[in-house]
Parts: sequence; C-alpha cells; structure tokens
Amino acid sequence: MDAPVPITDLAGLSAPVQRWLPTLVPSLARGGVELWKDFTGCWRARARVGPAMVEFTLLRTPGGGILAWPTPMPPQFDGGVPASDGTRWRQYADGSLRAVTAR
Repeated sequence: MDAPVPITDLAGLSAPVQRWLPTLVPSLARGGVELWKDFTGCWRARARVGPAMVEFTLLRTPGGGILAWPTPMPPQFDGGVPASDGTRWRQYADGSLRAVTAR
C-alpha cells in the first residue's frame, strides 16, 4: 500500500476534517479545532488534548480517507492512528508511515 500524502487543497474537506477529528480524539469536540496551512503548503489542525496542545498534519490515505497525524504522539495511538476510511497507520523507525495490518 502506498503512503499517505499531505492534504494541500482543503476544498470540500474542511467540514469532513472538522467532523473526523473529534471522533479520533473525543476531547476535541469540546475545545474546537483550528485549521491552518503551514509553510510547506500542507494543511494542519491544532487542538487541546487534555493539558497539552496537539498538532495534526492532515494526510490523504491511498483509499481516500483522512489521516490526522498527531504531534506529539498521544499514548492512545501506540497501536496506530486510525484514518476515516478504516485503515490504521504507524510510523516506523525509518520515518515511513505504513498501514498496520490486522492479525
């Protein structure tokens, strides 16, 4: 499977992103989500998760789903970060993002 790619055009995706992030991290539903485009042209989101501010890089999975990659990585994602298309992703030692396969 190919790697997710950064979302550089948010046209038609702003509402799905705003809906997806709170399902990923329920505490985001209370605090809201700020979206912005970084210097590389990639869309990002920022939100408070517990006491910390967490930033998410918004990526499009090969299957067309939205993957919000958190930085720093909260412990609840040790088994991989779920995407809106049902896939789950993990970062490996070489820095690559790869889908986690079901066992």
